[in-house]
Amino acid sequence: MIADDLSGAAECAAEFAQPGMPIVLQLGQNPDGGDGPAVVWDVDARDATPALLPGMVQTINGSARAYVKVDSLLRGNWAALVAAIVQKTQRPTVMCSALPRLGRSMRQGFVDLSPIGATRGQGLAHPASSAIEALALEGVQAGHYVLSTGDDCAIRDGLLAASGRYPVTVIDAHTDAELDTLARALQALPAPYTAIGSAGLAGALARAMKVPLSQCSLGMMSGMAVLVGSRTGQAREQLARLATQSGQAVCWWSGNPAGGIEPALAAHDRSLHLFSTCLETTATAGGRHLTRRFVDEVLTRLPAVDCFVTTGGETARALCDALGVTHLTVLGQLEPGVSLARMDLSGGPRHLVLKSGSFGDPETLVRVAHRGGLLSAESTERNS
Repeated sequence: MIADDLSGAAECAAEFAQPGMPIVLQLGQNPDGGDGPAVVWDVDARDATPALLPGMVQTINGSARAYVKVDSLLRGNWAALVAAIVQKTQRPTVMCSALPRLGRSMRQGFVDLSPIGATRGQGLAHPASSAIEALALEGVQAGHYVLSTGDDCAIRDGLLAASGRYPVTVIDAHTDAELDTLARALQALPAPYTAIGSAGLAGALARAMKVPLSQCSLGMMSGMAVLVGSRTGQAREQLARLATQSGQAVCWWSGNPAGGIEPALAAHDRSLHLFSTCLETTATAGGRHLTRRFVDEVLTRLPAVDCFVTTGGETARALCDALGVTHLTVLGQLEPGVSLARMDLSGGPRHLVLKSGSFGDPETLVRVAHRGGLLSAESTERNS
C-alpha cells in the first residue's frame, strides 16, 4: 500500500491492522516495509513530485495485491503518483476514489458531490477534468467502466475484460454496497492487480478479505497535544467545540516572524494543549514550509505529553519529521476515519492520533479527548 499523505496512509493501514497484529507504516525513507499483514508507505506526495524507491516497486511486483491511496476529491499530485506506479509495474489497475460516507462518489470518471449538494468538480484542482483526463496528462491511458449487474462471477468477468483494454480502468460507485461489489470482483481476479482509491475502497477490500476490525482505546492520558494545521471548516469547528468543552484556550500561531504562538503557554498547569495555525497563515503560499515552522515552534514550547492528535496529513508528517520518526506502528481505529498509531521515541513510546482535515463531525476531537480521559463525562454533557 502506497499513500500520498500520512493521514490517508494511516487510515488505510488501520483498515488492515488486526487485533494483536499492527501494521508498520514507513515514512518513505526506508524501502523495507518489514513484516506484517500489509506493507505500507507514505510517500508524502500530495503537493510534491512522487519518488518511488526501488524497494517499493520490487515489493509491489512481488505482491498479489497493491493499493494506491489517493484523495477522495482527487486533490493534489495524485495522477503523477499513479502514473509512476503504473508505468513501473505494468499491472492491471482499477481506480475508484469514491468515499460514500462523506457523500463523495464517482460518476463517468468525475468526482461527484451531488449527494451533499455540491456541483460536479467542486474541490478539484482542475474542476473540468475527469480522472481519465488527468491521467492522460501524465501519459497514462485510462478507460471507463460501469459495474455490470448479475452475480459476482459475471461482474468479475466484466471487470477482467474491461481491465484488459487500458492500463487503468476508472469505475463509478456511489454507495458502500457498490464498493463492496467492486472489492469482491477484485479479489476474484486471477492475476495480480493494483487498486487505486480513497479509504472507501480500502475499507471495502478489508471487508472482502474478512479482516477483523481492530477497534482501539486510548486509555488514560497524562497529557495530550492537539495540533490543527488543516484549514478546513470541519477541522476548525472541531477545534472550537473542543476548546469550549474543555475550557482550554487555543494557542494560535501566525506565520509572521514576530508573531509566534499566542497566548504564551503556561508550562505545566494543564494536561490538554490546543494549537492551531491561523486561517490567513495556511491560505498563503508555502503552506508545507509554514506547517513545519508551526510544528517546530509548538515542540519548543510544549511540556511532555504522551499523546499527540494531528488534524491533516501535512501536520502529521511535519510532526513525525520534527521528532525524527521514520515509521509508525498503526494499531487500528479509534472510530472510522480516526487512526491510532504508536511512535517509538528515544524517551519512550508516544501515541499519535491521525485524522484527515476534512473528516469528522463537530464532536470528533471532543470524543478523542474524552477517550484519553482528558474530558469528564459531566463536562461533555454540560456543554453539549
